[in-house]
Order: sequence, then structure tokens, then C-alpha cells
Amino acid sequence: MKWITLLVAALCCSSTFAQQTILSWNFNSEIADGSLSTGTFHPSIGDGALGAIGTVQTSFSSGTNGASGDTASSDNSGLNTSHYPSQGAGDRSSGIEFSCSLIGYKNISLSFDVRATSTASRFIAIQFSVDSGLSWTEASIYTFTQPASEWDNDVRIDLSAFPELNDASLAQFRL
Repeated sequence: MKWITLLVAALCCSSTFAQQTILSWNFNSEIADGSLSTGTFHPSIGDGALGAIGTVQTSFSSGTNGASGDTASSDNSGLNTSHYPSQGAGDRSSGIEFSCSLIGYKNISLSFDVRATSTASRFIAIQFSVDSGLSWTEASIYTFTQPASEWDNDVRIDLSAFPELNDASLAQFRL
């Protein structure tokens, strides 16, 4: 089975002075329960929505301690995604999607921690939409740099070359 696990997903903007996190998920339980198989889709920072698209199913499992600012040591969950289409079928049709307002923000970047099994694709397409999902722009293709089942931590995707994201009232992202 193809599995991809995300630990932290964060949407950031930068200005001349500092980088600011707009939205972030650490997937840890809202009330620590000591279980790695529980978690939440509610953001740990900011206001946004996240869910599965296409054939993907989600569950929670072990995250990785300290990556991308998640310092939880005993209740550190990651988001597992599975049930992707077979190779060569349904390309870019399944994964996760999240959305938020970017009003007041410019020079957007995306960062995340990710781990994949040996049967998962070694590529992740990063797409966005600013027209309620009527059209999608492919911003980047991420290629895994770690061996299977090892974490790629603090992966950063610079989206500042896409001015349509600046001050967008609704921005949607797909991985």
C-alpha cells in the first residue's frame, strides 16, 4: 500500500522584516491523550480547513519529534494518507487539500515534513487555486530526497513568484 505521512504543514509569508506563520497543522490531539493514532484536522495556528481529496483515506500515526517546530514528545501525531490511485492512473487526482484567506499577506511559502513508504511515488505536486477550485496552477513538484520511511523535514516551497496569491481572499492548496 502507498503511504505518505505529513507531520507539519505550514503556510508562511515573509516581509522585509521577518517571516510569519499564517496557518499551521501539527496534527496532534487538541487535548494531549498520549496516543499517536489520534489527532486533529484543526490548525494549530491560524484559521483554515484541511481534508482528503479523491480516493485518499487518512489516519493518524507517529510523527517525528522536534521537526519544523513541533516539540511534542509524547503526543506527536502525523497525518497518514493512503489509497492513492495506481501508477499511471488518476495523476494529481488524490491527496490533501487545504484552504485559507491570504488577505494582508504577500510572498507566500509553504513548508512541511513528509515521509513516504517504498511503494509511494517519490514526487508530490504542489498546486494552488484562487478561483474556488475552478482552475489549478502547478507551482512545484517536490522530489523526495530521503530513502523510503525516512523523514524529509522542513521542505520549503517558495510561492512568491505567483502574485495571484498575494492578498487572495480564498487560496486553496493541493499536495
